[in-house]
Amino acid sequence: VVSKGPEMVALPNVTGLNGLAVVAALKQAGFTVGATVGDLAKPLVSMTVGGKVVIEGDCLMMPPARGQGVAGTA
Repeated sequence: VVSKGPEMVALPNVTGLNGLAVVAALKQAGFTVGATVGDLAKPLVSMTVGGKVVIEGDCLMMPPARGQGVAGTA
């Protein structure tokens, strides 16, 4: 049996959402949400996916595997 690697899932569009909505969207998509910094009632400022900082306008060519950690700053 040859592994095809981890199951890939799309990172949900979180542009314009506040931190609470971002956390909910990521969890619903199957991601593990790590540490958050700031007021989660405010809009998302930045987040890291697999250790890479991702900000509005960035495009991830290969989405992280289901269960990969995502951390955010609001």
